[in-house]
Order: sequence, then structure tokens, then C-alpha cells
Amino acid sequence: STIAGTGEFGRIKANDIRITTWEKQPEHPKRASAMGATVPIEMPSRLVPFTSMQRAVSNNMVTMLNIPVFRCK
Repeated sequence: STIAGTGEFGRIKANDIRITTWEKQPEHPKRASAMGATVPIEMPSRLVPFTSMQRAVSNNMVTMLNIPVFRCK
């Protein structure tokens, strides 16, 4: 196969077939993405409190640290 897949893990997508059969012109990637530049992520300026679900998960994880583990060989 001479078709280069552009999908996840190199999978061949429908657009790859169209480009190979000249039904569609290839899309040129933007220069920033071609050089591996990442998009900056906006972080909150202050701490964000846990939601009730996050608090429950955190409490359960801390509780699990206090349970003794017995292992037999």
C-alpha cells in the first residue's frame, strides 16, 4: 500500500483515499503545527474548589491509604 494514513495511529481515512485518487487536493498543515508548537492552555488565576464528586473521590482515596494490606506468600 502506498497510501499514507493521516488518522490516529496511521489509519487510512476517506480523505486519504480521495487525495490519492486526485479527487481532493491535499490540505497543507499550518506552519505552527508542523513545527510542533503547542497551543497555550489558559490556567485559572486562583485555586478552583473541588466539585462534590471530586471531593468524594479524594476522600475515598485518602481513606484507602489508611487500610492495612496483608499479603501472604
